[in-house]
Amino acid sequence: MNPIFAAILFLGPNGGLDVRVEKLQGKSALSLDGTAFHKTTADIQDLRTVSVPGTGVRVFLWDEVSKLGTNHYTAISQKASTIDTVVKTSNELKLRYGSFDPLKAVLPVDSTLKANAGTSMYIVQFLSQPL
Repeated sequence: MNPIFAAILFLGPNGGLDVRVEKLQGKSALSLDGTAFHKTTADIQDLRTVSVPGTGVRVFLWDEVSKLGTNHYTAISQKASTIDTVVKTSNELKLRYGSFDPLKAVLPVDSTLKANAGTSMYIVQFLSQPL
């Protein structure tokens, strides 16, 4: 019996191999320059790399899709060839009066909390934790 094997390669900012997703016998693994840093039974989708300008820091973001739903993950590399942290994340902003993902919907704001026309305050949603 031959195992089913699929690989997707992603080129990094310098044209070198950055992240590889391998699926072998129903399991997925993410590796950075040949070293596995995360394994899962879910399908890995929407993998993207964000490089922080002027540094060697790279942030990897992906979704894991299974029968139970979709989970979002972030991995941070502060050095060229190692992953410092992998965390399950949420795209929801959690405020006192409710939680929401601003890419999907806007949370209704009570009229007593609405800012006037001269106010210039903003909620900023980061791709990962502040670095």
